[in-house]
Amino acid sequence: MLKEASIVNKIIVLMTYNESQRIFTPELKAKLEVIGEVNWCKNGFPNNTNDLYKELLGYNTIITGRDSPFISRDVVKSNKDLALIVHSRASIRKYIDFSIFDLGIKMANSAYAIAPFVAEMALGFMISAARRIDLHAENIKIGGWKSNKIPPTITIFNKNIGIVGFGFVARELCKMLKPFSPIVYVFDPYVEDTIFRKYNVKRASLREIFLNCDIVTIHAGLTEETKGMINKDYLSLLHSNAIIINTARGAIIHTEDLLEISYEKNLFLYLDVYEDEPLSANHPLRKYERAVLTPHIAGPSDDALPYLGKAVIENITAFLEGKCPKGLLTKDMALRST
Repeated sequence: MLKEASIVNKIIVLMTYNESQRIFTPELKAKLEVIGEVNWCKNGFPNNTNDLYKELLGYNTIITGRDSPFISRDVVKSNKDLALIVHSRASIRKYIDFSIFDLGIKMANSAYAIAPFVAEMALGFMISAARRIDLHAENIKIGGWKSNKIPPTITIFNKNIGIVGFGFVARELCKMLKPFSPIVYVFDPYVEDTIFRKYNVKRASLREIFLNCDIVTIHAGLTEETKGMINKDYLSLLHSNAIIINTARGAIIHTEDLLEISYEKNLFLYLDVYEDEPLSANHPLRKYERAVLTPHIAGPSDDALPYLGKAVIENITAFLEGKCPKGLLTKDMALRST
C-alpha cells in the first residue's frame, strides 16, 4: 500500500536547471506546477550531505536526473515529509542509496519511457548489420561499388533472433520486430511464462540462443550475476557472420572473448556500450573492421527528452491518486537494473 498520497505537494527538481529545461517543456512545467509547489533549483543545489539534508527538508517529492547529487540515507532519514523519489532516467544506482527503500520511501524511474528509443536503436543496428549497410557505405566512399569481399546481405524477415534479458527495452523491441515475423528466443530467468506467451517468444537457455540465432541482442541489467556472462563458452557456438548487438551494458559481454571469437567467426558487432567508457583511443575494438561502435547514445534522442518529463509527471500523478506508478521500483528491481 502506498503512503497517503495527499501529503505530496512540495516538489524539488534536484538537477541542474539546464537539464530540467531539456526534459520539461513549458507545457510539462506547467503540468508539474499544477501538481504541487515546485522548486526548480535555478540557483543550483548543494552536494555535501549536511547542506543537501537541509535543502531537502520539508519536500514530499524529489525528482532526480543525470546530473543530480547522490542521495544517501543520512540525507533523507529524518525527513518525515518525504514520500516519493522519482528518477527521470533509468538506473538509480549512481544517484540513490538503496537502503532508502528500507525507510518506506517509494521510488520510481522513467525506464518505461526510455525503452522505445533504445529498442529503436537496436532495431536500426539489426537492419544495418543484416544489409551490410556500413560496409557497403565505406566501400562506396573509397571509390568502390559492389564488392565480393563483403558477405552477402541477409534479411531479418523470418530470422531466429535471440534476446538476452526481457525487460522494458526487449519487450518494446519485440513489438517493433513483429512485422518481420522472426522466431524470437529469450533468456531471462526472472520473467514469468505468462509474459513470454504475451509476446509470443520462446523461453531458451543461453546455449540455445547462441546455437540457433542469426542475431543476438543484449538487454539485461548489469549485476554480479550477469557480469561477463556472455563469454567464449557461448560466443563460440555462433555461426560465421552472426550479428551481436549490445545496447545494455558493456561488461555483460567478456570483451577479450568477444574479440577472439569475432576474428575467428567474422562476427558483425554493433555496440553502443563498453566495459569502460569512454572507449580508450587504442582499444582493440576500434581496429576490428566489422565493428560498428557508437558512444552510448541508444537512450532518448535530444528531441525525445520530454518523454522523460512526461513519465515523471505520470509517476507522481499516479502516486497522488493512490495508484501504483508505472515506473515504481522495488529494492530487488533496483538491484537487478543497471
